[in-house]
Amino acid sequence: MIQLWIAMASFSSALIISPGPGNALLAANGASFGYRRTLPFLFGFDTANLVLSLIYGFGLVNIFERYPSSYQVFKIAGVLYIFYLAYKFFTASTSSSSEAQKAEPMGYRDGFFVVMLNPKIHAMFPLIYSQFLDPNGSLTAQVFILTAIFVVLCLVCHSIWIAGGDLIFRRFQSAGQQRAQNIFFGVMVAAVGVYIFLT
Repeated sequence: MIQLWIAMASFSSALIISPGPGNALLAANGASFGYRRTLPFLFGFDTANLVLSLIYGFGLVNIFERYPSSYQVFKIAGVLYIFYLAYKFFTASTSSSSEAQKAEPMGYRDGFFVVMLNPKIHAMFPLIYSQFLDPNGSLTAQVFILTAIFVVLCLVCHSIWIAGGDLIFRRFQSAGQQRAQNIFFGVMVAAVGVYIFLT
């Protein structure tokens, strides 16, 4: 069983750290607000991963199989929320550094809903559970163990994205540079929304 968990950790790490809408938002928040101020967004983000892992582990996948249209509802809601987040980047303040400190980063609730409404995550959990559950073992124990592994990997990989955004874009201090950064991230997030909508 340990070999199965190691395989799941390797597989999940590749999925978690690869570029996607959530990681783009983590990097953008790290760039705009720094690592510490992005932590509430990260905690909301990975709380949702924990919740979804448990829900899927204990049976939500059956609902999507029985009612395929429910997946489309998640997809459309997720795209709309991503466009809302892109709008927040486009309208973000580009004032002085003291005023920028007063700007509000995306918080716990934003992080939670980004994950809950992300259709890619809803496609990932059924894949993980269909491949890495041992039918001969205790389902309950396996779901909790796989969830713990997944959430620890999420916290590590997502922290790397935040730190990377903070490190790369920390030098953007002038109002013009901040505006360019906000437009860049707004376009990037909106493009992710378009991509999700079209796939």
